[in-house]
Amino acid sequence: SDFGKYLQQRYEITPGVKPGETLVQGERLTHYGYQTRSPVVADDGRVFFIRDDAYHVPAVMQWQDGNITHVADIFGTPGRLDWNAHSGLLLARPEICDDYDYYFDLYRIDPADGDVTRLTHCARYHNAAWSPDGTRIAASRLDGAQSSLVLLDADGKLLDTLWQADDDTILGALDWSRDGKHLAASLWRHGRGGAIELF
Repeated sequence: SDFGKYLQQRYEITPGVKPGETLVQGERLTHYGYQTRSPVVADDGRVFFIRDDAYHVPAVMQWQDGNITHVADIFGTPGRLDWNAHSGLLLARPEICDDYDYYFDLYRIDPADGDVTRLTHCARYHNAAWSPDGTRIAASRLDGAQSSLVLLDADGKLLDTLWQADDDTILGALDWSRDGKHLAASLWRHGRGGAIELF
């Protein structure tokens, strides 16, 4: 009971919100629960996300003006999405490789017709992001305990390795600057923990 009282005192007041003031936290768009994740927003206001509710096949869904429609089944999760107006949706998701390995690969999804095109095979690309012009893909690759940041063309062909970890640093989610000259990425470094770094 003392712990309950402590929690009540510690968290009863939200910092920056006066007692009695209503805190508006946003508008709820989905009601699937469980592992609904990876929202990306198009310039026209559409929101694409992954529905993984343990009742249906995992799928990419689209929210627009209060209506939710099915885009494409993706079958494996967890999945991570990125959006580009020129190239459509980019999906990183687990895939069975050589009968028993479980690696991440990249897929392009056309939101207009739900067409899913596999771009890589057994590539281990856990996170990926389109360049601003949609002609290149930056991806974080994890092979064993070695992370690397790689550059691919729009069809998933490897162009260059931009950075290679020399220890157990883990490269995670990433995104391009609007001018295409920089990449921001989350990295976990031994002894320091997680941080955002600029490439």
